[in-house]
Amino acid sequence: MGDRWILKRALTGATLSTDAPVNVTKQPTRALNGSGSLQFSMTGEFAGRISDVDQKPLVQEWGTRVYKVSDTDEVLWGGIVISSDDSATEWVCEAQTDSTILFGTPYLGPVQRLAETDPADIVRLIFHHVQGQDEGDLGIEVAGSTRIRVGSRSSREALEYERAYVAAGRAYDAEVAERKRLAAIVSDSRKTYSKYVQQGQAATKALSDAKKALSDAKKIKPKNQAAIDRAQAGVDQAQAEVDRVAALKKQQNGYIKAHQADVDVQTKVVAQAKAAKQLANDRKVKANERAREDGGAYELLWWEAPDCGNTVQDLAEDGPFDYLDTWKMTGDTITSTFQILYPRAGRKNDDVVFEQGVNVVDVIEATVPGDEYASEVVGIGAGEGSRSVRRSTARRNGRIRRAVVVTNKMVKTSAGMDRIINRELATRQKVLEVQKLRVRRQAGKAWQLGDDVLVRVTLQGHGRIDLLHRIVEEQPVSDRIFDLTLRRSDSFIYGG
Repeated sequence: MGDRWILKRALTGATLSTDAPVNVTKQPTRALNGSGSLQFSMTGEFAGRISDVDQKPLVQEWGTRVYKVSDTDEVLWGGIVISSDDSATEWVCEAQTDSTILFGTPYLGPVQRLAETDPADIVRLIFHHVQGQDEGDLGIEVAGSTRIRVGSRSSREALEYERAYVAAGRAYDAEVAERKRLAAIVSDSRKTYSKYVQQGQAATKALSDAKKALSDAKKIKPKNQAAIDRAQAGVDQAQAEVDRVAALKKQQNGYIKAHQADVDVQTKVVAQAKAAKQLANDRKVKANERAREDGGAYELLWWEAPDCGNTVQDLAEDGPFDYLDTWKMTGDTITSTFQILYPRAGRKNDDVVFEQGVNVVDVIEATVPGDEYASEVVGIGAGEGSRSVRRSTARRNGRIRRAVVVTNKMVKTSAGMDRIINRELATRQKVLEVQKLRVRRQAGKAWQLGDDVLVRVTLQGHGRIDLLHRIVEEQPVSDRIFDLTLRRSDSFIYGG
């Protein structure tokens, strides 16, 4: 019977065709840590046919899924039709494996600040967000986990210390306001005391004048008792006023002392509140420094609208871990799984050697990117002048030092910059690499995506090389011939 092509509606999973007349123009690829692709064509008469299932054309961009299935119902490849050119009799189409739905899709979900979290769970969260939207559920499952943990609690601590600093600042401001209130009472009391002093001075002068009037009245001859009595009454009244004002001054002085004591106590309280505010600020500053150093919590922020596909790829590269799109057919149902592989996909495969003259049909691509070589990378991130985030990494290998600067003002933490420059250094360290081989599969010698395999070929200008390479993409040319995309094995770092 052989392989056949099945068409299904992308969202509902309804079967549109169990044996579609697909003409493959570029064989389907399966990629490690990325979306595989397929280019095919079919007659417009078939592709544009209205389906009995939903009265829509069989082939729709972002509406049809295509699967290659063996005669034993093993799904060899699956993907989503992402483009179709119906301008001619033959429709020219392209499909990509299911994880393509992540790329070009922004994260707009709830704010996530995660600490000590398995990146596999972050991938699940992203898929949940993408598939949780209207017309977004493709039924893709996420399988696998890692022992990696991303995000630290330092940013949470920084936030807590920030809140503590704000609270300490408010407490300090309140105590300062209370001191000002008490000082204002003392100031008002002193003003009142000054008024009493003025009144006392006036009363004392009035008493002196009354006493002089009494003395003068007593000197008059003949003696005028009525005038003396009136003068005495004036003295008594003036004396009473002097005594009254003196009592008020004494009382007001007591008020001033009491309120000044309150001010003195409050001044000590203000000093304590200021010290508490300074301590809170010191803790906040140190916590922010820790957060900048280690990156703090892993954040998904809707206002930054990060691309979901790029986010997952970054998680895989930083982890590191691998992932693959996989499929399984049960009855009429085909399920898709985003498989996370930790610490890696594949293995060092000593059973297979890709050797020219034995199983290597052709060396399709091999380069020596000397112009891009660097042994040191310096990263400059957010900030101005000397306060900018600055990190560096180097690998000494006996060759002349070559340094390159990477500037990205969006990077706010040392940890974030470390990820960028480490990745850049790994890329620029490549010297000699065989990127693409056409090989013949030999009986009893199997490989899989992710395997490290020894490559023995002869390159012009370099002679015979013997280097370990990793298989990162596979594309069948025939039943036994495959085009393999490779990367030098020493450019990978594995978890575990």
